[in-house]
Amino acid sequence: MLKNFFKIAVRQFIKNKWYTAIHLVGLTLGLATSLVIFSLVKFELSYDRDWDGVEQIHQIATTSSNGIPNPATSTLREFPEFSNVTSVYTLDGVVFLPSTENLVFPNQNLAIVDSSFFDIFSNWKFIAGSATCTEVPGQVILTSASAQRYFGSADASLLGNQMYYGDSVLLTVAGVLAPLEFNSDFIFDGYISY
Repeated sequence: MLKNFFKIAVRQFIKNKWYTAIHLVGLTLGLATSLVIFSLVKFELSYDRDWDGVEQIHQIATTSSNGIPNPATSTLREFPEFSNVTSVYTLDGVVFLPSTENLVFPNQNLAIVDSSFFDIFSNWKFIAGSATCTEVPGQVILTSASAQRYFGSADASLLGNQMYYGDSVLLTVAGVLAPLEFNSDFIFDGYISY
């Protein structure tokens, strides 16, 4: 009986070639589009899902150029519903090294974080240094890619090196981060403590 169904289907395909071609093209496009949309949605939903305690991490973002005012973080800490609060300010600017006069890195994406940042986002693996270096203002923790770009290496020998952000902010390298193994919104070149 199944054999007869195939014979009838083949005869219909041969008899109505144009309708068959249109139907097959439509079916193929529909399946391909569905697979692409599914892949895109799965990829977008995978961002920041692998942090430790992700079900308790929430983000408040503003679109103003000043970000959330600093008192907002201390005010949120007063509520018992928040076990830990951190603030992240993003900056785009120029980085240059005092040891080299002409080596300038424009459009570097850095974040200013407070000391509780690495307590909340604890999945970072340090190649050099530790999360406690954000407790001292003026320290910078670089990603391995930016450390390689600035200094030519990404190991413990970088600790203590200095770099300028903008034209006047002197920063001391206090750590180097290994790349994250999952998709994240935190794609900064470095994290500055304040």
